[in-house]
Amino acid sequence: IQGMRRSGTRNPIFLLDEVDKLARDFHGDPGAALLEVLDPEQNSTFTDHYLELEFDLSDVLFLATANTLAGIPEPLRDRMEIIRIPGYLTTEKKVIAQQFIWPKQSVRHGLKEGAATISEGALELIIREYTREAGVRELERRISGVARKLARGVAEGVRPSDGSSNVEQGDLKELLGPPPYTPEPREEGMGRAGIANGLAWTAAGGEILDVEVAGPVQSTPPRTPPHLPRASGHPHPYPGRSHAQRWPFCGNHHCRSADLGPHRDPDTVGCGHDG
Repeated sequence: IQGMRRSGTRNPIFLLDEVDKLARDFHGDPGAALLEVLDPEQNSTFTDHYLELEFDLSDVLFLATANTLAGIPEPLRDRMEIIRIPGYLTTEKKVIAQQFIWPKQSVRHGLKEGAATISEGALELIIREYTREAGVRELERRISGVARKLARGVAEGVRPSDGSSNVEQGDLKELLGPPPYTPEPREEGMGRAGIANGLAWTAAGGEILDVEVAGPVQSTPPRTPPHLPRASGHPHPYPGRSHAQRWPFCGNHHCRSADLGPHRDPDTVGCGHDG
């Protein structure tokens, strides 16, 4: 009611930020209060318990934001129209950082505007190996750390007094430390025997997985409920067959030692076959 009074209109737009973080305790349940506000069948006679007056909220537009739907109660989610907004791509994050985040952080930390620059390669490395998110909040914190280290270098006399410098990829380890998210090397080409590509969904975006397919060794997939189909793929117990040329496996193609991995002795696999 106070918000409508400040806006001076009966049909304002109210923004409810991060409704997935609603807390329920002995003080009450805010989700239950929002049910009456957001339900179009009830909000026309919304009762303010402080004023003890009914008020019509049917003309008000409510916009709610959330990072995930898991934290929103089911009855409340049922009264909302869900609009999914995808996260930023790497190219989009790079443009946002180059045009907005870096100029703002460099000036905020006392560097002259335009004096210090950061290369596109350095920004891409920060996005790929120093952050893992759908937005740019962590990216801004990392760029803030870079600007802070540059300002400290100017104050200590290590860097030029005017703050002019260009941050490259090789400078990031000194400025930000070792990267916490090192991407796993992936084998490419037609020689990837026994490896299939898999896709995984995460809150920070998609991931490509290397999945070893089963050879002669049959592994039993985990038990599933009766109403769900059993997994059609059998995970490989060891990526031996796809790397058979690297490791000293037995030459007998009937031997299954390649499925079990190399032994401790580098000269033999100890399977009992000659050669």
